This record gives sequence, C-alpha cells and structure tokens, in this order.
Amino acid sequence: MDAKTLAFPLEAIRAAVEEGESDLLRLVERGEWIDDGKYQYQEIILVDLTGKHFCYTLSKSGSYFAEVTYGWEYESDYVELAEVEKATRTVEYWKVIEAA
Repeated sequence: MDAKTLAFPLEAIRAAVEEGESDLLRLVERGEWIDDGKYQYQEIILVDLTGKHFCYTLSKSGSYFAEVTYGWEYESDYVELAEVEKATRTVEYWKVIEAA
C-alpha cells in the first residue's frame, strides 16, 4: 500500500521540530527516542495549515565522545512526509496473577 505523501521544505520541518512551529507546520507530538545502537530515531507528528497530519522520523547519531549529528543534515531541500491519522491499537498480553 502506497502512503499519501506531500513534500515540505526541510527548513519548515526543522523550525517546527526545534521551535514548535514554522510558517507551514506545527509540532503536535514527539515520540520517545528509540535506541538502535549507533543511531537513535524519534517519530514526530506535525500538522499543516489545512489540518492534515504528517509523520517525520528524525534520526541522530554520535557517542559520548563525539558531537551528535542529526539526520536532517543529510536531507535534501524538500522532504516527502507521509500523511497520518491517529488510530487506536488494542494489545493483548499475559499478566501475572497476584497471590491471594
């Protein structure tokens, strides 16, 4: 299934992420940083002027001894963002039964 996407200027994305909003986008939600060894990823939800929501995945790399590098330093001037909508997921799990 192909996602609906729209291209946004990288500077508008970066401003929304760093400052909370830009002339085209506003920050809605930041996910937790997911550690994947050398790289970390964070899902960011943005909303445009028409009320459509989009997802941007920000990556960063580095170590305690080196400066952190963010993924947008390697992006082009325009970035395709996937349109998203909030959904609910039900998760089943096994829970421990407490002793009486």
